[in-house]
Amino acid sequence: MFGSSEFSSTFFVKKSQSEAMLMVIEALKQLSMRVVRVDATNGVIVGKVSSSLKSMGEDLTIQMEKKEEGTLIAIHSKCNYPGQKFDWGKNEKNVKRITDTLTTFQDK
Repeated sequence: MFGSSEFSSTFFVKKSQSEAMLMVIEALKQLSMRVVRVDATNGVIVGKVSSSLKSMGEDLTIQMEKKEEGTLIAIHSKCNYPGQKFDWGKNEKNVKRITDTLTTFQDK
């Protein structure tokens, strides 16, 4: 949301959890987002987005959930500066960029 300091969305891929994790890591790298920590056991990737004119940077938490026909990917982007109340759409844009990139991977 425009007036919020965080945004979340989900994305489904017809891939195993480990394949989905590799896709997400590659997407973050292509988007110049930093991978901070990967917890393959729990299906969690933590990342960071550098600061810009619109924010002091964002924290990403990406959770994989194994499903019968693939993996559900929950993507959460949040401003990392505690006092920042508005993100000017930056978190939604981060999530959209990630899901758009994952879509291109899935289409290949």
